[in-house]
Amino acid sequence: MAGRGTDIHVSQDILERGGLQVIMYEPHDSSRIDWQLFGRSGRQGNPGSAHPFVSLQDPLFKHLSVWQRPLHWLAKRLIHQPLGIKLTMRLITSAQQNAQDRAFKQRKYLAKTARL
Repeated sequence: MAGRGTDIHVSQDILERGGLQVIMYEPHDSSRIDWQLFGRSGRQGNPGSAHPFVSLQDPLFKHLSVWQRPLHWLAKRLIHQPLGIKLTMRLITSAQQNAQDRAFKQRKYLAKTARL
Protein backbone atom coordinates (compact mmCIF):
# COMPACT_ATOMS: atom_id res chain seq x y z
CA MET A 1 0.00 0.00 0.00
CA ALA A 2 1.26 3.44 -0.80
CA GLY A 3 2.39 5.65 2.04
CA ARG A 4 0.41 8.47 3.51
CA GLY A 5 -0.22 11.28 1.09
CA THR A 6 1.10 9.27 -1.84
CA ASP A 7 -1.13 8.66 -4.82
CA ILE A 8 -0.66 5.69 -7.10
CA HIS A 9 -0.32 7.04 -10.62
CA VAL A 10 -2.26 4.83 -13.00
CA SER A 11 -1.62 4.84 -16.73
CA GLN A 12 -4.42 5.51 -19.20
CA ASP A 13 -4.11 1.93 -20.45
CA ILE A 14 -4.88 0.58 -16.96
CA LEU A 15 -7.79 2.98 -16.54
CA GLU A 16 -9.29 1.75 -19.81
CA ARG A 17 -9.04 -1.83 -18.54
CA GLY A 18 -11.01 -1.05 -15.37
CA GLY A 19 -8.46 0.64 -13.11
CA LEU A 20 -6.71 -0.78 -10.08
CA GLN A 21 -7.95 -4.12 -8.80
CA VAL A 22 -7.17 -4.56 -5.10
CA ILE A 23 -7.21 -8.12 -3.76
CA MET A 24 -7.37 -8.63 0.00
CA TYR A 25 -6.53 -12.16 1.03
CA GLU A 26 -6.37 -11.63 4.79
CA PRO A 27 -8.45 -9.25 6.90
CA HIS A 28 -6.49 -7.08 9.32
CA ASP A 29 -7.29 -6.90 13.02
CA SER A 30 -8.30 -3.30 12.40
CA SER A 31 -11.13 -2.64 9.95
CA ARG A 32 -9.61 0.81 9.32
CA ILE A 33 -6.64 -0.85 7.60
CA ASP A 34 -9.00 -2.90 5.40
CA TRP A 35 -10.89 0.23 4.38
CA GLN A 36 -7.65 2.02 3.56
CA LEU A 37 -6.67 -0.90 1.34
CA PHE A 38 -10.04 -0.89 -0.40
CA GLY A 39 -9.76 2.86 -0.87
CA ARG A 40 -6.65 2.36 -2.98
CA SER A 41 -8.71 0.86 -5.81
CA GLY A 42 -10.62 3.91 -6.99
CA ARG A 43 -8.68 7.02 -6.05
CA GLN A 44 -9.76 10.47 -7.24
CA GLY A 45 -12.77 9.17 -9.13
CA ASN A 46 -10.80 6.64 -11.19
CA PRO A 47 -12.37 3.25 -11.89
CA GLY A 48 -11.32 0.25 -9.84
CA SER A 49 -12.59 -2.44 -7.52
CA ALA A 50 -11.64 -4.35 -4.39
CA HIS A 51 -12.09 -8.08 -3.87
CA PRO A 52 -11.80 -9.61 -0.39
CA PHE A 53 -11.04 -13.31 0.02
CA VAL A 54 -11.34 -14.68 3.54
CA SER A 55 -10.59 -18.07 5.02
CA LEU A 56 -12.66 -19.20 7.98
CA GLN A 57 -9.38 -20.55 9.36
CA ASP A 58 -7.85 -17.06 9.46
CA PRO A 59 -6.12 -16.15 12.76
CA LEU A 60 -8.48 -13.16 13.04
CA PHE A 61 -11.21 -15.52 14.24
CA LYS A 62 -9.28 -16.22 17.46
CA HIS A 63 -10.72 -12.88 18.61
CA LEU A 64 -14.30 -14.19 18.58
CA SER A 65 -16.00 -14.39 21.95
CA VAL A 66 -17.00 -17.76 23.39
CA TRP A 67 -20.64 -17.40 22.39
CA GLN A 68 -19.66 -16.60 18.78
CA ARG A 69 -17.65 -19.80 18.30
CA PRO A 70 -20.73 -21.94 17.47
CA LEU A 71 -21.63 -19.34 14.81
CA HIS A 72 -18.11 -19.75 13.38
CA TRP A 73 -18.67 -23.52 13.23
CA LEU A 74 -22.02 -22.93 11.47
CA ALA A 75 -20.50 -20.48 8.98
CA LYS A 76 -17.96 -23.14 7.95
CA ARG A 77 -20.81 -25.47 7.02
CA LEU A 78 -22.88 -22.84 5.20
CA ILE A 79 -20.06 -20.96 3.45
CA HIS A 80 -21.40 -21.45 -0.09
CA GLN A 81 -24.89 -20.29 0.82
CA PRO A 82 -26.10 -16.68 1.19
CA LEU A 83 -26.71 -17.11 4.93
CA GLY A 84 -23.18 -18.45 5.43
CA ILE A 85 -21.66 -15.51 3.57
CA LYS A 86 -23.65 -12.98 5.62
CA LEU A 87 -22.74 -14.81 8.81
CA THR A 88 -19.06 -14.83 7.85
CA MET A 89 -19.06 -11.08 7.16
CA ARG A 90 -20.72 -10.48 10.54
CA LEU A 91 -18.16 -12.68 12.29
CA ILE A 92 -15.32 -10.76 10.62
CA THR A 93 -16.80 -7.49 11.87
CA SER A 94 -17.18 -8.89 15.39
CA ALA A 95 -13.68 -10.36 15.45
CA GLN A 96 -12.18 -7.07 14.26
CA GLN A 97 -14.14 -5.11 16.87
CA ASN A 98 -13.02 -7.50 19.61
CA ALA A 99 -9.40 -7.22 18.45
CA GLN A 100 -9.63 -3.41 18.35
CA ASP A 101 -11.18 -3.33 21.83
CA ARG A 102 -8.42 -5.58 23.19
CA ALA A 103 -5.72 -3.40 21.60
CA PHE A 104 -7.33 -0.27 23.07
CA LYS A 105 -7.38 -1.81 26.55
CA GLN A 106 -3.73 -2.79 26.19
CA ARG A 107 -2.75 0.74 25.15
CA LYS A 108 -4.77 2.18 28.04
CA TYR A 109 -3.09 -0.20 30.51
CA LEU A 110 0.39 0.64 29.17
CA ALA A 111 -0.30 4.37 29.44
CA LYS A 112 -1.53 3.92 33.01
CA THR A 113 1.47 1.83 34.10
CA ALA A 114 3.90 4.20 32.39
CA ARG A 115 2.64 7.04 34.63
CA LEU A 116 3.16 5.06 37.85
